[in-house]
Order: sequence, then C-alpha cells, then structure tokens
Amino acid sequence: AIVTLDGQPFRGRLEAHVVNGGLTVVNVVELDEYLQGVLKDEIPVGWPSEVAKAMAIAARTYAVYRRSQNPTGLFHLRATTASQVYGGAQGEDPRTNRAVQTTRGHILTFGGQPFPAFYHSCSGGATEDAIDVFGLEYDIVLGVKDDFSLGCPHALWVERLMPSQVEGGLARAGHAIGRVLSIQDLIRSRTGRILRIGVQHTRGTLVLEGRRFREAMGNDVIRSTDFEVRADGSAFTFVGRGSGHGVGMSQWGAKEMADLAFQHHEILKYYYPLAAIGTLR
Repeated sequence: AIVTLDGQPFRGRLEAHVVNGGLTVVNVVELDEYLQGVLKDEIPVGWPSEVAKAMAIAARTYAVYRRSQNPTGLFHLRATTASQVYGGAQGEDPRTNRAVQTTRGHILTFGGQPFPAFYHSCSGGATEDAIDVFGLEYDIVLGVKDDFSLGCPHALWVERLMPSQVEGGLARAGHAIGRVLSIQDLIRSRTGRILRIGVQHTRGTLVLEGRRFREAMGNDVIRSTDFEVRADGSAFTFVGRGSGHGVGMSQWGAKEMADLAFQHHEILKYYYPLAAIGTLR
C-alpha cells in the first residue's frame, strides 16, 4: 500500500505520536521496501548493478543491526544521514529495486551477528577504523588502504575559510570563543584523520573531536576529517582528502571496483574484511 504525507508517497503505513509536546511521524514499513527508499537516495541509480547489490546488503545489515539494538523502540532509524538517507517511495527505480530483491535476506555478519555496516561517499585513499570515529562498540569495522577511491570527485579538495567563518560555525555549535588565532591538529588516527583539533583564540584554546569541528564548519564545507590546515594570510586554507566519515565501504570506491569487474561479494569483502555474508534468520 502507498500512503502520502505532504504529497510524498511512502510504502507501509504512517503513525503519528506525540513526543515531548511535538508530533513525530513514523513510517512502519517492511525491511526491503524501506531499502528501496534508501538505495535510490544513497547512490545514483545508473551505477553498476554490483554496486547496488553491495549497497543493498550493507544498508540491510545496518538497518537490521539498529533494529536489534532497540527492538521495542518507537522507531529504529532516522530518514537522514544520522542513520541512512530515506525518501520513501518517491523516485524508486527498477534498477535499485532489483538489487534489493536479488539480495533479499542477505546481510553481513561478524560472529554470526549483524553489525553496523557503515559506508560513506569517498575515502580519499584509506578507510578508517570505526573505533576511532564511533567508539569501542564498533571495533570490528577496520580501515583498509583504498586506491579504488583515489579518482572520486572529492578525493582531493581545498576550502578557504575566514576566521569569522570559523568563529561563527563554532558559535552555532555552542562554543563561544574569542578571535581565532590558529588551528592545529592534535591527534590523528593511523590513517591520518584528525581525532582531536585545537583552536587557539584570544580567550584560550578550544579542543574538539575532529568530527565535531567538521560538523560545526558544515559537512559539505569540510568534507572529511582527513585534512591539513594552514594560515593563509587573513584566512585558513584546508586541504583535504575524501568525503564523509571514512568508515566502511566507500561508495565511489565500490563503483570503481564494479567498473573493474569486481562482484558485489568481493566489494563487500574488501571494505569489511572481518565480515561474512549470511542470511537473516
């Protein structure tokens, strides 16, 4: 069945719940119908079918894992990059739907259990250990060298920010600081991404997680935490690699692998080396 909300179609049914004085709308939908609404928003529908199959299995694994962590919750996933981008039934494409259907029931497992099979846009040359980005709970997703992502659109990027832009971004994130004097990386991961960054200003020094600094500046401005920063006259120049958090499968890397005739199970094995492909019980 198709239901609509503000003119947008969704499969399954919609439930409205009052939460903290506001209205929360939940789309209750069968797993693979949910995935059909994810794939067409997460990758271009014209990409090779082996990429779509790999994405379907990774996204299914992520969804099943999240559901297992809170089975009786009001909802299990958000419709944004906080979980997986999900746009309902609008724009579904037969090509990505076919990838969901042909991999039906297939998930990634570690020790027989699903895990959060993170993925991102482009690694820039190396994926990241999940433990360094998301914490101890996710130490089974290990970083790998990723030459397949060296040719993606944001494999290398440059962004120039004025001190006032840095100050404004940090202020919006709740960090009231003085005038920015310098920005320094304090701790990097084994693959080079910034784990801790220090912002020296006229009232002291602010120390942040690299990913929190990135969020404060805007994820579409500072595209990853794999960057160097230098004072450039009156501004700061950020020179970086890749796009996204860098954990798990690189979508652009997966496309390059598929273009080189790798199969979806080989793509998944490359980006999740400790995982096996299993079936839902």
